[in-house]
Order: sequence, then structure tokens, then C-alpha cells
Amino acid sequence: MLEDLTIVITTYKRYGYLNRLLKFLLSYELRAKIIVLDSTPYLPEDRDVQIRLNSRNVVWMRFDSGILPIKKTALGVKEVETEFTVLCADDDFLIPPAVKKCVEFLLVHPEYGSAQGEYFHHLVLRNLIFQGCCITPLYQNTSSGDDDKPIARVMSYLSGYSTLPYYAVHRTKIFKKIWRQTADLNLNPHMGEYFPCALSMCLGKMKKLPVFFISREQNYLVKHDPTETMDSFAPDQIKPAVENLSFEIEPDDEIARQEVYSLVLEKINSKAQKGYQEMLRPKPLITQGTMALKNSRWLRVIYKELMTGGIDSSISPKEISDFQKLKAVILSKPLGKDEHSAARIS
Repeated sequence: MLEDLTIVITTYKRYGYLNRLLKFLLSYELRAKIIVLDSTPYLPEDRDVQIRLNSRNVVWMRFDSGILPIKKTALGVKEVETEFTVLCADDDFLIPPAVKKCVEFLLVHPEYGSAQGEYFHHLVLRNLIFQGCCITPLYQNTSSGDDDKPIARVMSYLSGYSTLPYYAVHRTKIFKKIWRQTADLNLNPHMGEYFPCALSMCLGKMKKLPVFFISREQNYLVKHDPTETMDSFAPDQIKPAVENLSFEIEPDDEIARQEVYSLVLEKINSKAQKGYQEMLRPKPLITQGTMALKNSRWLRVIYKELMTGGIDSSISPKEISDFQKLKAVILSKPLGKDEHSAARIS
């Protein structure tokens, strides 16, 4: 399965999470190549991690711990030789049968540069009385980015209508160009997410398929500093990315290129300002209570475990075995939020 694909995994100080991801992927007996881009400043002590990192189809690339994530990804992508590539975070679970469907779609639709499926969020509860795992959908009400015009696809992504293609399956030729240009621009973390997604939409159409594609770990660090966020969208931070996108969209017509530049710049500024105002706006008590209930892991896990075994209603019968395999790996070994947060706070 997937001999034309390379899975690129980025990791830093999360050998526990990397181990369970590799355990899950390798359980499918993939023929895909897996490249692990590891900048952890120490080696794994766990024998299971060592064995999986030295598996037949796994290439383990070590980097200096101070390397920027964008630069690490760009260097790792240079080693890809397959026709298709997909990026995977060490705390996500990429579902191989869904990836296979994305590759099959791209093989017969040359006008598309990327494809992906539905994203889910997995929640885990483990104590002396009860243990369980459930998944809930993420990024609802988003669509494919399949307009014929690149500027329309870019604006659709920046407006939040299209699913972000950061972790989509890409044609390797496009994927390498995306990360080469992203690294060359030396962007900050915020623009380092916006730009590769926008460039992906610029270089080819994106298809969102109705398949169980990724399950994502809960984010334990959800607070952002408003001032720091806005500083990331200062004119000197935005300009290189917008200029690059404008040249990709309109390489020959200078007047049209200026129009594109203005449109993209305005949309990014508007998106940043809206996010800034949202962070500053005080939350009413009723809203805080609603959010607390929504984010209550134990209530949600217990309810879904008892009612459906943790399976979301959007999961098809053919995908249940993938969820069961995912659930078994997640529950097989406890992993705390300290390790998950280490990559973000150090």
C-alpha cells in the first residue's frame, strides 16, 4: 500500500508520541517511505522507539536542536523521491486507508495539487475507575479549494471557507516548491503557517474527500499573547509572503499583480485584526460556562464511550476498524500533557 508516497514526520522532544504514531502506521504494513525529522537534543532511551526508528522503510534524520521547524521541514523534503508526499505532526494520527484514497484521487485528477479528508480530535480519559477514547470532528463547514483561478483558491483559504492544506497529501513537485520558498522567506511561526497553505492553494486545486483522514491530539496550550500575535502580522513580516504569492499568481502582468497584492494583503490584515479583537474581548460568564462544558474531557469521553464506544457518527462502517486500531494504540500507554507541551514551551 502507498509505494508512491512518503510520509514526513516532524518531531521534537516527543519520543512517546512519536513511538505511538510509528506503532500505528507500521501496523498497516505500509510500503510507503517514512522520513522522521528529529531535532530532539537527546536520543530515545525506550527500546521500542529505537526499533521502530530503525525499521526497514523508516529513515531517521537527526538535526541540531536549535533548527527552526520550517528549515527542518525544507531540508527533509529534499530527500523525498516518491511521487506524493504528506506531512504529519508527531502528535497526530494519519489514517493510511484515507491517504490511499487521496493518492488514488490525485492520480486521476492532474489539475489537483493536493487532497485530504476529514480531521478529528481525539480525547482520552484514563483513571482507576474508567478509561476510554473518543473522537469528535474538527474544521466543520469547510470545503475543497477547486476554483479554476489561483487567486480565488487563495482567498477561499484565507477567508476560512477551504480546509487548510498544511497536512494534505501533495504532489511532491509542488510540496518541495512550497517548503523551499517558505524556508527562503524566513517567516515567523504565524506567517510560516499561512504562507505554505496559501502557496499550496495557488499552485494547484485542493480536494477534500469524505474520509477519516487525521485524528489530532488535544492542544494543552491554547492561550496566545495578543500583542505578540499582532507583531507577527506587522507589515515587514507580511510583505515578503504577499509579494511571493503575487508573483506566483500573476508572473507577467504587473498591474494585475498589484491588484492581487492588495487583495491578499487586505485579507491577511483583516484576518489578523479579527483574531486580535477576539483575543481581547472579555467572555461573558455564560459563554465561559458553555466553553468549560464543551471542553470537559471526562464528560465527553464517558458519554461517547457509553453511547457509541467512542466512535463519531460521521465515521463510516468501513472506517470503524481504523478507529479501533487508533484507540488501542492511544490507550496502550499513558502519555501526559508535560511531554506534549515540552515541544511548545522550550
